[in-house]
Parts: sequence; C-alpha cells; structure tokens
Amino acid sequence: MPASKPLLALFISKMALWHDVQGVYWYGGRILSYTKQGAAAMAPPSTKAPCMPMTEKHIASLQSHLDLNDPFDAAVWAVATITWHGYTCLGELLPSQSKLFNTSHNVYHACPCKSRITSNGHEWINLFIPYTKTKKF
Repeated sequence: MPASKPLLALFISKMALWHDVQGVYWYGGRILSYTKQGAAAMAPPSTKAPCMPMTEKHIASLQSHLDLNDPFDAAVWAVATITWHGYTCLGELLPSQSKLFNTSHNVYHACPCKSRITSNGHEWINLFIPYTKTKKF
C-alpha cells in the first residue's frame, strides 16, 4: 500500500533534520523531488479531513496561558511541546479517556527514556512510546 504524501513529507523532513543535527550534508535534490511527485501520484485519497498544523504562535499562546508551577498546567505544557517537537499525534501520547489509561499502551512517568548529546553539541531525549499506530509492543 503506498504511503500518503504527508507521511512521506514528514519522513523526508525528519531525515533532513537528522542530517542537519548531525552536521552531515543532505543530498535531497532533483531525484528526491521526482520521487515525492511519483509517490504523491500513487497515494490513495485520504479518508481524514486535513488538520491545520500547530505553529510557534500556538505554542507561545498556550505557554502564556499556563502556570508552569501548577502540576496540571506543567503536564499540559509537556505533552504539547513533546507532540509539537516530536511530530507525533496526541493519540500516541494520551489515552482517549482517563479511565482507559494503561501503562502497556500509554506513556507514563516511569517510561524508559534516554538523553544524549550529539557530536556537534545538540541535546536530545528519546521517550519510549509503548504503543503506536505502526508498532504495538
């Protein structure tokens, strides 16, 4: 089954970001452009209505209305920034209802995570997400 255009664009942008963070030259050019056009032509129409992306203005507005000393507001801020920076869907980080919370499916306080510093000084954190659309651990 062909991948959707937004999924391919996301994958390519993550690859470009990885190259940028690692300080490695990104060879995305004419061939990549042709590949994207071909994949877009083969992709089936989406069954979901498109959502507008969250912008830096949205994040700034949210932060200005939160009290980060309040545990609930701090949790909202953490989920919002992880979702935004990680290009994830809220459904991958949060249960649809609080009574459905399950540590085998949802991220929780003691979930494994690791942080590192790249050779060019960029810090990163890797959170283990136990259950996603494509991987069900």
